[in-house]
Amino acid sequence: MVWPGWDSLESVKKYSSLSEGTAIVLLLMAVLFELIALFWEKREKLFALLGLAALVLLAADEYVVNQYNHRKDALYEQSEIDIREGFTQKLQKAVTDAQDADAKASGFSDKLKKANDDAKDARNKAVLAEAQAEEVRQANAYRTLSPQQKETLLTALKAAGPETLYFICSPDPESQQYFSELSGVLTSAGWKLEMHPYNWGTIETYPSGVQVWVSDPNDAPRGAAMLQAALKKVDVDAQGLKFFMMKKDNFTLYVGPKPHGKTTAPVSPHH
Repeated sequence: MVWPGWDSLESVKKYSSLSEGTAIVLLLMAVLFELIALFWEKREKLFALLGLAALVLLAADEYVVNQYNHRKDALYEQSEIDIREGFTQKLQKAVTDAQDADAKASGFSDKLKKANDDAKDARNKAVLAEAQAEEVRQANAYRTLSPQQKETLLTALKAAGPETLYFICSPDPESQQYFSELSGVLTSAGWKLEMHPYNWGTIETYPSGVQVWVSDPNDAPRGAAMLQAALKKVDVDAQGLKFFMMKKDNFTLYVGPKPHGKTTAPVSPHH
């Protein structure tokens, strides 16, 4: 079955986000109907059926969300494959050009200098193509914590004492994997991660990098400062940024896409 926007990564991300928002609405409706049925005995059966219908629609919506998420991962993977193949072809062409130039130089002494120049130019192109390919590989490589970094971070977090914090993670696979590593160390150290309140709305554009969101950077909670310091010990530069929805005593760990330039400030959610 082909879903709407199935062949476009941007469309798939849009429909995935829309489906996730629909799931939240359906869940709230199911809870509301069940509460009404509990307290309004005269209409108990009606609202119980409405709650059940909302749950059925929620299950169907979750299936749609899963389909779009799987498709999104596949399109990300295909995009990376296309980039690597393109640079591989450029590299192979440059190497072939260099070999052809060397062959011409060995057969014609009167054109030796020109052929050598051609070969040198082709080799330079091959080196450049290899450097570009390496840059692409580095840019697409997933962030990860080494065993030593995990041990250092775990020790620092345990010394800081257990804290409770919210978390937000960009939906791309690389960010999800990196967040999984960070959250694994946090929970091993006794820290507790909670889902952020639903009234924060939906983020449409995810800033890059790791950030710690607080109500006031000049008067941040102790846990936020300790988390930022612990991450710095393992070379993770977590910016402390103000987020207007944050309460004074709370803080949030945000993991966004891998930075490719300057990290941006958090974007206000849309309700």
